[in-house]
Amino acid sequence: CFIYHSERTKNILNTIGVKVPMLYIPHLKYSFKKKYEEKALSKDVVNAFVGIGKIKFLFFGNLSHAKGIDIIVDIFVGLPQDMKEKVELVIAGKNVEKRDFSLLRSMSKDYRVFDRHINDDELVYLYSHTDVVLLPYRKSSQSGIFAMACYFKKVMLLTDIPYFRKMIDEFPSFGQLTTIDKYQQLVEDIIKKPVLDNYYATSDCERYEQKKEINDFVTMVDAEINRC
Repeated sequence: CFIYHSERTKNILNTIGVKVPMLYIPHLKYSFKKKYEEKALSKDVVNAFVGIGKIKFLFFGNLSHAKGIDIIVDIFVGLPQDMKEKVELVIAGKNVEKRDFSLLRSMSKDYRVFDRHINDDELVYLYSHTDVVLLPYRKSSQSGIFAMACYFKKVMLLTDIPYFRKMIDEFPSFGQLTTIDKYQQLVEDIIKKPVLDNYYATSDCERYEQKKEINDFVTMVDAEINRC
């Protein structure tokens, strides 16, 4: 018996002439805890995202050129002062290129950089408290950060690379897509008009979470159990 996760795989098996029984099992989405242990949080993380009435931005993952960390630094350093006062920014992840963030840190007390390993509880805390996840990537074939933002239903601002374009074409309510040269404008537009409750439409979420496929699979398994 062959187990397959997608129609594409099934078509390949049929094309090469596979004759044995085939079983479809949905490729289940990422699952993670949504609660954190406060005792596992470092003091600097606990003090992040505590401002009232400010829009909270998160850049998470390797702090590298490929992920566009320089784009984020340039944008938030260059924000007009009135915009700086409306936001909180957390950059969290491994500083794989040994970048200097002293200028960014000096721009605002609400700009925080945790250039180190982030444990699971800190990750949950940051995703739970942010409003917007920043993904100004230059390249990526897939993204765990995208999946994590979806899991916590956080608005994403993405650059127009093939993977993100494909995902937003399929799930348009998950975020906004733009080119690198217009990414700053997208960030500023969100600051000026932070309307964040029109995202994650139920229909998009159900398709992303493959609820129909999972329900069909459970029904099929139940039928087989009853038959036996």
